[in-house]
Amino acid sequence: MAQPKGTASCEIDWSTGEVACALHVADPLLLTQVRSVLVSGGIVAIDAPFGWPVPFVKAIERHRARLPFGDTPSRSLRLRTTDQAIEGRPSLSVSSDRIAAVAFRAARLLDALGGVRRDGQDRVIEVYPAAALRRWKLELPGYERDAGLSHPPKGAERPVRRRGPGSL
Repeated sequence: MAQPKGTASCEIDWSTGEVACALHVADPLLLTQVRSVLVSGGIVAIDAPFGWPVPFVKAIERHRARLPFGDTPSRSLRLRTTDQAIEGRPSLSVSSDRIAAVAFRAARLLDALGGVRRDGQDRVIEVYPAAALRRWKLELPGYERDAGLSHPPKGAERPVRRRGPGSL
């Protein structure tokens, strides 16, 4: 999600199971789609970190103020509480891995929505599909690399309808 080229948006009609996806979605269109879902009473799930580890933010603030960085364990600086609770393959670190660029873009999107509480009350939630797929024991090898799937992934109940960029 760091760049439009790697961004997809999907809309699911839970009453019919129909899924419509758009690939390579630029920010103005993405924001329009998100607002449309929220206005209609839907829920927006975003596969991007909504924040940084609190100990990391505090350590950076201390460092900037020329105070001691502190001796917080590196794991707590690298991983949010949510990340530490994920089972299976370790999460990427929003403070020290390339996923930080995704978090920057997500923060700008959330700001454009007027600020979003992170507890889900605003119907905008952070999701971690890879962890969910592992938990549900669904096998989707390479799903994050293969955005061009034209067939339903193993374990999917209905085929995914593909449409061009910007169409949902």
